[in-house]
Amino acid sequence: MTSYGVLCSTDAKRILNSTQAFTGGGDSVWEKLRNPQSSPEITDNRCFVGCWNLATICPYGTGIEYLLDPITLGASNQIKVMATMLADVAFRFTGAFGITVALT
Repeated sequence: MTSYGVLCSTDAKRILNSTQAFTGGGDSVWEKLRNPQSSPEITDNRCFVGCWNLATICPYGTGIEYLLDPITLGASNQIKVMATMLADVAFRFTGAFGITVALT
């Protein structure tokens, strides 16, 4: 279970950090989670939990593809860079993963 962890949005982290884990206890739910991480890429206040060593990610194609766009931000002398990587994701044991509903 060393690879078990929780990944959630920054707003969900704020909610979990301000919610007591137990009535009358001083610790928050966030402090009681194992390996919690927050990411600004998650925008819907959900948490993804799982034993991540049971996930298999297989990239295919030419690896990471970069697209340089000198037109969109050209007026401010900037270049827009976008990166894409194609991959398949599989779970060896689906019961080791879960997604919460949006936290409020």
